[in-house]
Amino acid sequence: MSTNIFNPGTPELVVENYFRLVKSIAKRIKHRLPAHVDVNDLVQAGVIGLLEASSRYDSSREVMFPTFARSRTTGAILDELRRSDPCSRNDRKQARETEDARCQLRATRRKRFHPSMVSGSSHHPSSVLFYYSKSTSVW
Repeated sequence: MSTNIFNPGTPELVVENYFRLVKSIAKRIKHRLPAHVDVNDLVQAGVIGLLEASSRYDSSREVMFPTFARSRTTGAILDELRRSDPCSRNDRKQARETEDARCQLRATRRKRFHPSMVSGSSHHPSSVLFYYSKSTSVW
């Protein structure tokens, strides 16, 4: 049985006390996202995560609530971003790997290069995904 330190009937108090935590997490995550992603949308998802954290918190586990809430809030924001992303995690991973290879080529050659110099990039959809996601409303 969990021993919740919060009264489940007062979610307003939880949000009031930990809203700054949610905003700081949302702003930190926002720095890694394209400009079109609104920080207020991230905050909204974070507040939902905070409320879930307050209802699931178990003080007998010897974890402080802010630590628990930070983890749950971050997870809720990332889950929401994944839900709204039309690309799979694997597509995103491949796009990052392609861009990393391009950056390494730029660093070693210090000049322009042709996309075919990146292994498989001319026929690989992840290279298109990376550039598509940077310029459009895709996460």
